[in-house]
Amino acid sequence: PLCYNNEARIEIMPKSVAKDVRQELKFVIPAEDHHRALHWIRHNDAFFYREYPDRQVNNIYFDSRNYDAYWDNLSGISSRKKTRYRWYGLSPIPTAGAIELKYKRNYFNWKWVYKINEISFRENASWHSIRRELMSRLPAELCHHLHENPVPVLINRYQRGYFRSRESDIRITLDTGLIFYKQGRVLPNFTRKVSVLNNIILEVKFPTHWKSKALELMSGCPFPVNRCSKYCAGVQAIR
Repeated sequence: PLCYNNEARIEIMPKSVAKDVRQELKFVIPAEDHHRALHWIRHNDAFFYREYPDRQVNNIYFDSRNYDAYWDNLSGISSRKKTRYRWYGLSPIPTAGAIELKYKRNYFNWKWVYKINEISFRENASWHSIRRELMSRLPAELCHHLHENPVPVLINRYQRGYFRSRESDIRITLDTGLIFYKQGRVLPNFTRKVSVLNNIILEVKFPTHWKSKALELMSGCPFPVNRCSKYCAGVQAIR
């Protein structure tokens, strides 16, 4: 059954950081500076190139009834987690994708990804049936995360560009056209957008052993580093 008991809430967090941890630097850039950001990426001394073609990213963010993931992020809790379902492409209705658990501990970030290759939803499917369908394809230990976070708070979509340094394991993603869709508790909203973020998000991602090189490269960045969570920005926009 899909249930939630706040007094008995169990937080499953890894006891140690994963082996493939990375660090991230985020830059919130006015949309009118898009070409300026691209110019900096292309002319950087790290020789960034487009690693993949651009594609649309779609996320459903799940949270507890108390919005614990939102408040943990806003409060700067050092050890926290977000639960989402991600799929790619232009379909507004979820298609094959992955359940992602995104962990953060202090400055370290890592993701646990479970791919779901075959799944389809009717346009009029309820959130109850969508969660049930997702959990039917997950191992038991992962179902806990959807039990713990039963509320589909929002959907966001954006166009993502991918860049990688030719000389180091440093990557950049550039997200544009970020749109939020507020969700009801019973039926999903796939089409009626609530808010559009008039900024672009640039993220620099690197393994911890490349930190010095990454900071050296970022010293010439024309934009200031910001704290930024797309999920928190979305919650604030829809509320």
